[in-house]
This record gives sequence, C-alpha cells and structure tokens, in this order.
Amino acid sequence: WKDYVANKYRLQFEAQSKPFHERMMTLMERNEAEALSSAEYLEQSRALQQELETAEMALIERLTRSELTIGAA
Repeated sequence: WKDYVANKYRLQFEAQSKPFHERMMTLMERNEAEALSSAEYLEQSRALQQELETAEMALIERLTRSELTIGAA
C-alpha cells in the first residue's frame, strides 16, 4: 500500500522531501568542509533521516484516510 500511495501521490512526496534533501546537502557540505566531526555528522544525518521517515509516515496516513474517504463515497 505504501508503494501505491507513494506512486500515486509522487509529487506530494517529492515536495515534502525536498527540504529534507536540501538540509542533507547542507549537512554534507558542512561535513566536507570539516565544520562537523564524524560523530556530529552521523548524529545529525540520522536525526534528519528520522524526521523524513516520520513526515513520510504522516503523509501516508493522511493520504490513506483520503483514499478511504473517496472509496467510501
């Protein structure tokens, strides 16, 4: 179901994930510039990944409810 929703609403998923990807790029740039230690980079990248996963799960839930409402109509 997750794949179905992600495929059907791909543009919404892309729009939602764009800021996370931009933040990850900034984090990578800071790491490459040695502005972060390896431990800081790993900690922050894991936290960012968790934020993205949480946001995606919320979007899936919202879209699933929408699909169920449409299906029940």
